[in-house]
Amino acid sequence: MNDKADWSKFLSVEERLLWEGRPEPGFVLSQSSVLRLLLAASFLFNAVLWWNASLAVAFALLAGGVWLGEKELANLFLGGRRRYALTT
Repeated sequence: MNDKADWSKFLSVEERLLWEGRPEPGFVLSQSSVLRLLLAASFLFNAVLWWNASLAVAFALLAGGVWLGEKELANLFLGGRRRYALTT
């Protein structure tokens, strides 16, 4: 597997690549990420509890849980695939 990316399509004619890298693979969770995921889980849990009583409340709680958790889950699972570059 080639660890270097082709940055030429992103660079201007006068730009040159100084550095490129990517994070170490693995899961990294900050304290704020853990808090957001716990809050999202509580929203999702309450959505399940409200499902039979009121679909509107359940849908609102479900949407809130997804909104709170989707960014953190994406960073958790896809963060190691990102690449960064520094140019002139």
